[in-house]
Amino acid sequence: MTITVNAGAQTIAYTDVSNSTSGTVPYIVNSDGTYTQNDPTGDLVAAYEVPNYALLIQAAKTGQSANTPALITAVESGQISLATFEGKAYNFMQFRTAADGLNIGSINVGTDGTGSTSTFSPFQS
Repeated sequence: MTITVNAGAQTIAYTDVSNSTSGTVPYIVNSDGTYTQNDPTGDLVAAYEVPNYALLIQAAKTGQSANTPALITAVESGQISLATFEGKAYNFMQFRTAADGLNIGSINVGTDGTGSTSTFSPFQS
């Protein structure tokens, strides 16, 4: 899914490339970071903004048959480099259908660009 947020017009434009549906939905941002939106097609159900980082969107009509619920993570597109991540720590979750399924962990990226990870996989326990 391709998401474009126009903060000035307070709209979310979307295109679901799996079923060719698209639309533009008006929204307002509530004080708790949730979005109140009015999608007459019912494609986009709810949204939450992680300020200056990402937008999480609950969708109801995704997939080839336009009937699959999904959680969409929209992040800003742009240039990044290793320096973007140096000297910071991150948490992550991986969801896979093979290779142990769920994996949860953290990564610390040193100021020299080297990283160290700590992970947990319930399947391996």
